[in-house]
Amino acid sequence: LIFNGTPTFTGIHQSGEKSLMLNTSSQYIRLPYEIANMPCMTICSWVRIREKTAWQRLFDFGNGTSQYMFFTPNNGQEARFVMKNGGDEEILSCEAIPLNTWVHVAISIGESNTTIYINGKQAAQSTTMTIRPNDICPTLNYIGHSQFKSDPVLKGYIDDFRIYNYALDADEIVSVTEDLTNGIDTPEYVSKSPVTSI
Repeated sequence: LIFNGTPTFTGIHQSGEKSLMLNTSSQYIRLPYEIANMPCMTICSWVRIREKTAWQRLFDFGNGTSQYMFFTPNNGQEARFVMKNGGDEEILSCEAIPLNTWVHVAISIGESNTTIYINGKQAAQSTTMTIRPNDICPTLNYIGHSQFKSDPVLKGYIDDFRIYNYALDADEIVSVTEDLTNGIDTPEYVSKSPVTSI
């Protein structure tokens, strides 16, 4: 992990004992380049947004502005998970994430469908999104930062950020939201456990 701008670990948390606070225009995290190069995966985290600024990123994994997969808590109207691999964007949307409250966000990417879960409940699903993470082979993998220089960094708190190397189902997502023992941690590389947990 590479921490840019020295993010702060704070006692304001949802899981474990601390969360990561991103509070300035230069604070974000860069993950290892190979972390999202897989056909199916789940990306999930507790997040508490402090500012209602459009196009902040919970995460953005890509190779620049023509290849990416990201989740924005609010694009000015709604939350979006977006994938692009040189062609048109594929978009899955749900209600915008509210401010100043802990919300669990999970994006589950399976072989035939992609699902957004908010606080353990399905908020949106698509069977028409055809791009998969290993089509993009992302190497610029950010938490709180965008592939686009004009987009703002996320200002808020990140807790228990996890990446799994398979698509979690609805029951497994609920189990993750109920597990409040994890917080800021070192990366784990264990099959059927989070590939990364922060």
